[in-house]
Amino acid sequence: MLPVLDRLTTLASDRYELRLAALSPDVLIAITAGAMRDSPAANRYLEALLAHHSPPPAVATYVLEDPDLAPCVLEKTGLRHAAVCTNGGP
Repeated sequence: MLPVLDRLTTLASDRYELRLAALSPDVLIAITAGAMRDSPAANRYLEALLAHHSPPPAVATYVLEDPDLAPCVLEKTGLRHAAVCTNGGP
């Protein structure tokens, strides 16, 4: 059986979903964006989550993976010295 403090912590964390569900989307976005700015661990986790749930369109992936097209596109963004990485590259 869990000690009393562990049970209270578990009860509190079990309620996160209920408490967060009561917040507006704007508040949830602000909280999430703040966590991404303030915590490198949260940023990595949420970037992976965002990539999984909202992958780029296939055409964007195609362009950014093409070593001939990607530098042209990235230069337009101001990234003059951008490099293209591939799965098989360094």
